[in-house]
Amino acid sequence: MSRQNIINGVVAFVLAVLAWASIRLGGDNQVSLPVKVALSGVPSRLIVTEKMKDSVTVMLRGTRAGLSRIREEDLGIELDVSDRMEGTANIDLDVSQIKGLPPGVTVASISPSILTIKLETQIETEITLKENLVGDLPEGYSVKHVEIAPARIRFRGPARLTKRLADVLVEPVEARTLVKTPEREVSVIASPEVFPYLSPRKVTLRVELTEETIRRTLTVPLTARHRDGHRIQTVPDSVTLTVNGPASSVKALSRPSFEVEGDFSPFPPGRYRRITPKVKIGGPGTHEGLEIGYEPKQFDAVVTAK
Repeated sequence: MSRQNIINGVVAFVLAVLAWASIRLGGDNQVSLPVKVALSGVPSRLIVTEKMKDSVTVMLRGTRAGLSRIREEDLGIELDVSDRMEGTANIDLDVSQIKGLPPGVTVASISPSILTIKLETQIETEITLKENLVGDLPEGYSVKHVEIAPARIRFRGPARLTKRLADVLVEPVEARTLVKTPEREVSVIASPEVFPYLSPRKVTLRVELTEETIRRTLTVPLTARHRDGHRIQTVPDSVTLTVNGPASSVKALSRPSFEVEGDFSPFPPGRYRRITPKVKIGGPGTHEGLEIGYEPKQFDAVVTAK
């Protein structure tokens, strides 16, 4: 192969590559992308209550290389509405409003080309929330105190909704469930029109309950003990316990709930009348929150040497 043929081949190859690159990277290429629309400069006395579109579809034109550099998150349209008045407004969109286009990319079209918004007079106020307890508490319980935190929530929205604010509540809570769960998160309930303008939309409900106190008596055998192991007979051989406390705890008690032990160690063998041993009241489980008394305090006893 001659030197000239080699040169001609190299030139042809380079021209082919350039032609391919021109086709690949150049030309009139198009791509359609959604572009978010944001409003700025909304007058403080007004609020946007309707916006026909949060985004529009934009047809972009350019080279493949240019289009490949587009970052969707960089694209956006910001509309200044600071000069708008209350009411419905139609805003024309044009290519100059689109931000974030890389070099070599132009806008072929925007759809829709008109954005409709509605501006209304705005108010800001606070709403005091009240509990919404339904049903009855278990027998013996009553509500001592209810707290909602925060007690007041903010409404920032159209003035025309003022009359609907009286309907804002917290979600209903079954009263009987408060015994086990006196604190919980609850949602704010409002009409669909009002709800988007409330903050916060969840609050904490805390309910303090009081439980009825009742009294109960139980007859429990007396276990007489002596440190020297002497045998002991007592009259009477049982005691009557008087238990005061929360109704739910007291009602759950029975004779096996208690063990009563009398310590007769200070008394040597013999017969005794109306002596006062040291009495210890115990038993399985917990007696926390209970007031426990017993009768009698004195016993007749026979202490027999082992």
